[in-house]
Parts: sequence; structure tokens; C-alpha cells
Amino acid sequence: MNVTVKKVSVAVLSGEEFRSLFDRYADESGLVAYGKWAIAWDVYKSLEASGVFTAFVAYDGEKPVGLTGCLFTKHLHYSTPALCVDGLFVLPEYRKQGVGGRLFGCIHRLAKELQVKHLWVNCPPDGALDKELSRKSAFKLIAKTYEKGLCYGG
Repeated sequence: MNVTVKKVSVAVLSGEEFRSLFDRYADESGLVAYGKWAIAWDVYKSLEASGVFTAFVAYDGEKPVGLTGCLFTKHLHYSTPALCVDGLFVLPEYRKQGVGGRLFGCIHRLAKELQVKHLWVNCPPDGALDKELSRKSAFKLIAKTYEKGLCYGG
């Protein structure tokens, strides 16, 4: 296995070669209450164009085996710069081999470059990433998110 991690554009990420990876990611980490995944690529492209979104992909040769996206923001109440990890996924057969660590390495380098003070990682409760981060002393649970489905929207 020769895994490398590269920064990629949203245009690359939205390509056909990533469909299988996103399907597996959705199967494992999708939020059932929201229905079928329909990624808002136009929003990601706008965020990237404004300089606040960055994506990284782990490749085994030419095959994408993991990915993460990062959103640079400020906490709305504290005005402190933060980097929000907008999903991190590694194919199960590539876990426990350092692939997630390499993706986190890219995230940390980006955080240092942007001089952020906090790194937020969102993930579904009791999923693979949640279980992994709960075992890491560097990460601590600071909030919970609750969802209430509404019938007002179309």
C-alpha cells in the first residue's frame, strides 16, 4: 500500500471517480432523518471560491480511499478562528493503517497556516469516527447536536 494525500478542488471531488467512495461514506455516516445524500456541490464550490473550504483526498495509487473537507470559520459567540472538519472518511479496509492520521496531518498543517485556535470535528454519534475520537486524549466532546424534523419545507 502506497497511500498519499493530496489537496483537491471541489471540481475534482465532485467527479465520477469519487461516487463509490461517497456512496460508502453515506452508507456509514449518512443522517437517516435527512433522506438520500444529495451533495450541494454548488455550495461547496462557492465556499472554495471564497477561500473558506479546503478538501484533501487519500489515494492508494490512483484509487481514492479517504477524504476530508475543512471549513475555515469563526465561532459566532467567541469570534475565535476555527477549522471545522466537514466529514472525514476512510474506507474500512484502509483503517488502522495511518490513513486517517495522514488526513489529520493535512488538517493540522492547514490549521497552523490559518492560525486557528480550535479544530471541530462533526460526526454521527456512535459511528466509526466518533468511536475513534472518543479514545483520543487530544479530542474532547464539547457539544451535542439534536435534530428535529419539520414539515414546513418543500
